[in-house]
Amino acid sequence: MKNQARVSAPSAPVSPLSVAYSNTQANISRPVEITGHISLPAEFYEKYKESEVFQKGLPRVEFYHTERMIHLTAGEGDQTIYVVGRLTTHAIYEDLKVFHREWMPSKEADIYFEDRKSYFGPKHEGYQEVSETLDQKKLASISCFDDFKLHLPIFNEVPMDVENGNYVWLEMGTQPDLTGTSYVYFMSSQFAEMAQKVKDEVFAEQRERLKDLICIDIY
Repeated sequence: MKNQARVSAPSAPVSPLSVAYSNTQANISRPVEITGHISLPAEFYEKYKESEVFQKGLPRVEFYHTERMIHLTAGEGDQTIYVVGRLTTHAIYEDLKVFHREWMPSKEADIYFEDRKSYFGPKHEGYQEVSETLDQKKLASISCFDDFKLHLPIFNEVPMDVENGNYVWLEMGTQPDLTGTSYVYFMSSQFAEMAQKVKDEVFAEQRERLKDLICIDIY
């Protein structure tokens, strides 16, 4: 859409619509898209469901399971609004190249965790063990494998819940090179299973809040 305007909403679920609209009736004159926190579509609907934009066309919500995205469409023609909520993966997976299995110097990994002790929870449970393991790898002459638990959410939009399993196991492989420098790579064999569990719970909660609209599942 050539005239589509994009409005960035805050990443936190606290009053995300206030930056986009000052008019509580949600009157619009051209197509608008708002993107942000995964709960944004439900919050928008609950706030504006009595407004004119929901009285036209066929308001609907599409649940994109693979993309971990919820897309609400309301209004019609030039007065259409799109509200998109997304689940975004925690930065550690990109930082440590978890899905690419790339090697990095163990010293670099040690510094990374030293700067992010909060990943191990308020008491830094397990951090010392990981740090000592990485120190040992710097002097290791053989390949080996370890795993450890990190207390952090899988998705930025879903608070950590250790009791319900919302934390991550990382697996670390190590390999010295010919110069004696130790390298490590990280992987998480449980990520897909745990991410699916969290996503399903989030989608179910959002679907309940949006049940009065047409809901479409797209895989």
